[in-house]
Amino acid sequence: MAADIVRLAEEIRTLFKDAQRRAAVNVNIAMLSVYWQIGRRIAEQEQSGETRAGYGQYLIVQLSKRLVAEFGKGFSVPNLKNFRQFYLVFPDFEIGYALRSQLSWTHYRLIMRVDNPAARTYYVSETASQFWSTRTLERNINSLYYERLLSTQGQASNDEPPPAATGFIKDPYMLEFWERNSRHLHRKATWKRLLSASYSIFCSKWERASHS
Repeated sequence: MAADIVRLAEEIRTLFKDAQRRAAVNVNIAMLSVYWQIGRRIAEQEQSGETRAGYGQYLIVQLSKRLVAEFGKGFSVPNLKNFRQFYLVFPDFEIGYALRSQLSWTHYRLIMRVDNPAARTYYVSETASQFWSTRTLERNINSLYYERLLSTQGQASNDEPPPAATGFIKDPYMLEFWERNSRHLHRKATWKRLLSASYSIFCSKWERASHS
């Protein structure tokens, strides 16, 4: 009987961990999608707005003032510029890159700095398939990994293990996004508290379901 309980507990643990992983992936995709859409709207407004010099900077500064007042520093001027750059660098993100759910916002911010479009495509693909951490990605970009690979025609090799289900939440931008949208539940939540809560929104639904 004890063995049966242990086995059942392990099965339930596996189910719950898998649900956590899927929740993290869904939140990451939602965050990337909204950042891309914000960037697109800013770029479109710049193109259709006033033609006077400096309008783009004026637009972002004024937009930031309004959004920061309501949503916090996640909509600072530098962040809004990053969202715009995200759209400009990956204009087809919603068509193809949405499948790259392994990449966090920090991954994309690093890749956006790469000027060579072919290199960007390579880093997106390799980061997703080889489970590169942001640290590994940054090291490879800084060491011109793609260019060296072309020159030697070598093969990429990595010993990076697949990321845990909590990998996205440890990303500072993911945490900021989550906290910004869960402030009414956890105003001062740290990522450890979010983890122990197993994603506040997810677990609140789980708890309500268990009592229904």
